[in-house]
Amino acid sequence: MHILHSDYLDLCVDSTVLRKFYKNMIIIFTHERYNKYIIKKECEYMYLVIDIGSNTIRAVVFRVESGSLVPVLNKKYSAGLAGYIENNGALSREGIEVAVEVLSEIRIIIDALEFDGVFPFATASLRNISNSKLVLEEIKHRCGLSIPVLSGKEEAFFDYYGAVSDAGTQEGILIDVGGGSSEIVIF
Repeated sequence: MHILHSDYLDLCVDSTVLRKFYKNMIIIFTHERYNKYIIKKECEYMYLVIDIGSNTIRAVVFRVESGSLVPVLNKKYSAGLAGYIENNGALSREGIEVAVEVLSEIRIIIDALEFDGVFPFATASLRNISNSKLVLEEIKHRCGLSIPVLSGKEEAFFDYYGAVSDAGTQEGILIDVGGGSSEIVIF
Protein backbone atom coordinates (compact mmCIF):
# COMPACT_ATOMS: atom_id res chain seq x y z
CA MET A 1 0.00 0.00 0.00
CA HIS A 2 1.39 3.40 -0.98
CA ILE A 3 0.87 6.42 1.25
CA LEU A 4 1.02 9.68 -0.67
CA HIS A 5 0.92 13.30 0.45
CA SER A 6 -1.80 15.51 -0.95
CA ASP A 7 -2.58 19.19 -0.40
CA TYR A 8 -6.31 18.47 -0.40
CA LEU A 9 -8.57 16.35 1.70
CA ASP A 10 -9.20 13.35 -0.49
CA LEU A 11 -11.45 10.38 0.04
CA CYS A 12 -10.64 7.13 -1.76
CA VAL A 13 -12.52 3.92 -1.08
CA ASP A 14 -11.45 0.47 -2.13
CA SER A 15 -12.64 -2.91 -0.89
CA THR A 16 -10.95 -2.69 2.50
CA VAL A 17 -9.64 0.78 3.26
CA LEU A 18 -10.94 4.33 3.56
CA ARG A 19 -8.06 6.78 3.10
CA LYS A 20 -7.95 10.42 4.09
CA PHE A 21 -4.94 12.53 3.13
CA TYR A 22 -4.32 16.11 4.17
CA LYS A 23 -1.00 17.92 3.84
CA ASN A 24 1.27 16.56 6.57
CA MET A 25 -1.18 14.25 8.28
CA ILE A 26 -2.28 10.94 6.83
CA ILE A 27 -4.92 8.71 8.37
CA ILE A 28 -5.96 5.37 6.96
CA PHE A 29 -9.14 3.81 8.38
CA THR A 30 -10.45 0.30 7.95
CA HIS A 31 -14.15 0.00 7.21
CA GLU A 32 -14.75 -1.88 10.46
CA ARG A 33 -15.57 1.16 12.61
CA TYR A 34 -12.05 2.54 12.27
CA ASN A 35 -10.44 -0.25 14.30
CA LYS A 36 -7.01 0.01 12.66
CA TYR A 37 -5.02 3.09 11.93
CA ILE A 38 -1.81 3.79 10.09
CA ILE A 39 -0.89 7.32 10.94
CA LYS A 40 1.95 9.57 10.01
CA LYS A 41 2.25 12.94 11.69
CA GLU A 42 4.85 15.37 10.43
CA CYS A 43 3.55 18.72 11.69
CA GLU A 44 5.05 20.38 14.74
CA TYR A 45 1.89 20.84 16.83
CA MET A 46 -1.55 19.31 16.46
CA TYR A 47 -4.71 19.92 18.53
CA LEU A 48 -8.18 18.41 18.66
CA VAL A 49 -11.32 20.35 19.59
CA ILE A 50 -14.53 18.41 20.32
CA ASP A 51 -17.77 20.43 20.32
CA ILE A 52 -20.74 18.53 21.77
CA GLY A 53 -23.78 20.40 20.51
CA SER A 54 -27.50 19.75 20.65
CA ASN A 55 -27.67 18.45 17.07
CA THR A 56 -24.10 17.60 16.12
CA ILE A 57 -20.85 16.53 17.72
CA ARG A 58 -17.91 17.99 15.85
CA ALA A 59 -14.26 16.94 16.00
CA VAL A 60 -11.83 19.39 14.43
CA VAL A 61 -8.10 18.72 14.13
CA PHE A 62 -5.91 21.82 13.90
CA ARG A 63 -2.22 22.08 13.19
CA VAL A 64 0.00 25.06 13.85
CA GLU A 65 1.34 26.67 10.69
CA SER A 66 3.34 29.91 10.90
CA GLY A 67 1.81 30.68 14.29
CA SER A 68 -1.79 30.18 13.12
CA LEU A 69 -4.20 27.32 13.70
CA VAL A 70 -5.09 25.64 10.43
CA PRO A 71 -8.02 23.19 10.35
CA VAL A 72 -6.85 19.85 9.00
CA LEU A 73 -9.85 17.60 9.53
CA ASN A 74 -13.41 18.62 10.37
CA LYS A 75 -15.68 15.68 11.14
CA LYS A 76 -19.33 16.32 12.02
CA TYR A 77 -21.47 13.57 13.57
CA SER A 78 -25.25 14.01 13.43
CA ALA A 79 -26.05 12.93 16.99
CA GLY A 80 -29.33 14.81 17.45
CA LEU A 81 -29.03 14.85 21.25
CA ALA A 82 -31.81 17.46 21.56
CA GLY A 83 -34.21 14.83 20.20
CA TYR A 84 -33.47 12.53 23.16
CA ILE A 85 -34.63 14.93 25.88
CA GLU A 86 -37.40 13.41 28.01
CA ASN A 87 -40.38 15.28 29.50
CA ASN A 88 -38.50 15.67 32.81
CA GLY A 89 -35.65 17.48 31.00
CA ALA A 90 -33.23 14.55 31.23
CA LEU A 91 -31.21 13.10 28.37
CA SER A 92 -32.63 9.60 27.82
CA ARG A 93 -30.60 6.40 28.10
CA GLU A 94 -30.72 6.15 24.29
CA GLY A 95 -29.38 9.70 23.97
CA ILE A 96 -26.54 8.92 26.39
CA GLU A 97 -25.66 5.85 24.30
CA VAL A 98 -25.59 7.96 21.11
CA ALA A 99 -23.23 10.47 22.76
CA VAL A 100 -20.99 7.71 24.13
CA GLU A 101 -20.89 5.92 20.75
CA VAL A 102 -19.77 9.07 18.92
CA LEU A 103 -17.27 10.06 21.60
CA SER A 104 -15.87 6.50 21.68
CA GLU A 105 -15.22 6.79 17.95
CA ILE A 106 -13.44 10.11 18.53
CA ARG A 107 -11.52 8.47 21.41
CA ILE A 108 -10.03 6.02 18.89
CA ILE A 109 -8.64 8.98 16.94
CA ILE A 110 -7.29 10.54 20.15
CA ASP A 111 -5.51 7.33 21.08
CA ALA A 112 -4.10 6.84 17.59
CA LEU A 113 -2.67 10.32 17.06
CA GLU A 114 -0.16 12.30 19.08
CA PHE A 115 -2.12 15.44 19.90
CA ASP A 116 -0.45 18.29 21.75
CA GLY A 117 -3.81 19.11 23.30
CA VAL A 118 -7.37 17.77 23.28
CA PHE A 119 -10.11 20.27 24.14
CA PRO A 120 -13.60 18.82 24.48
CA PHE A 121 -16.56 20.96 25.58
CA ALA A 122 -20.34 20.87 25.62
CA THR A 123 -22.82 23.68 25.14
CA ALA A 124 -26.61 23.71 25.63
CA SER A 125 -26.66 20.00 24.78
CA LEU A 126 -25.51 19.15 28.30
CA ARG A 127 -26.00 22.55 29.99
CA ASN A 128 -29.80 22.48 29.70
CA ILE A 129 -30.51 18.90 30.76
CA SER A 130 -31.52 17.86 34.28
CA ASN A 131 -29.11 14.91 34.44
CA SER A 132 -25.95 16.58 33.10
CA LYS A 133 -23.83 15.39 36.06
CA LEU A 134 -24.80 11.76 35.40
CA VAL A 135 -24.16 12.09 31.65
CA LEU A 136 -20.76 13.72 32.21
CA GLU A 137 -19.76 10.98 34.68
CA GLU A 138 -20.78 8.26 32.22
CA ILE A 139 -18.83 9.90 29.36
CA LYS A 140 -15.79 10.19 31.63
CA HIS A 141 -16.08 6.54 32.73
CA ARG A 142 -16.73 5.04 29.29
CA CYS A 143 -14.77 7.38 26.99
CA GLY A 144 -12.09 8.77 29.31
CA LEU A 145 -13.04 12.36 28.47
CA SER A 146 -13.66 15.08 31.04
CA ILE A 147 -16.12 17.43 29.36
CA PRO A 148 -16.42 21.02 30.62
CA VAL A 149 -19.86 22.51 30.01
CA LEU A 150 -19.69 26.10 28.76
CA SER A 151 -22.04 28.71 30.19
CA GLY A 152 -24.01 30.81 27.72
CA LYS A 153 -21.57 33.71 28.29
CA GLU A 154 -18.55 31.48 27.67
CA GLU A 155 -20.16 30.11 24.52
CA ALA A 156 -20.83 33.66 23.28
CA PHE A 157 -17.22 34.65 24.05
CA PHE A 158 -15.79 31.75 22.05
CA ASP A 159 -18.25 32.43 19.21
CA TYR A 160 -16.97 36.02 19.16
CA TYR A 161 -13.31 35.06 19.34
CA GLY A 162 -13.69 32.53 16.52
CA ALA A 163 -15.59 34.96 14.31
CA VAL A 164 -13.18 37.84 14.84
CA SER A 165 -10.08 35.75 14.22
CA ASP A 166 -11.65 34.07 11.18
CA ALA A 167 -13.27 37.12 9.56
CA GLY A 168 -10.65 39.66 10.60
CA THR A 169 -13.28 42.25 11.53
CA GLN A 170 -13.27 44.21 14.78
CA GLU A 171 -16.92 45.28 14.95
CA GLY A 172 -20.26 43.79 14.10
CA ILE A 173 -23.06 41.55 15.33
CA LEU A 174 -22.67 37.80 15.65
CA ILE A 175 -25.66 35.50 16.03
CA ASP A 176 -25.10 31.82 16.80
CA VAL A 177 -28.32 29.86 16.45
CA GLY A 178 -27.79 26.39 17.82
CA GLY A 179 -30.08 23.47 18.45
CA GLY A 180 -30.49 24.24 22.15
CA SER A 181 -29.53 27.90 22.57
CA SER A 182 -28.78 31.09 20.68
CA GLU A 183 -26.13 33.67 21.47
CA ILE A 184 -26.01 37.28 20.25
CA VAL A 185 -22.71 39.16 20.49
CA ILE A 186 -22.42 42.85 19.63
CA PHE A 187 -18.81 43.98 19.25
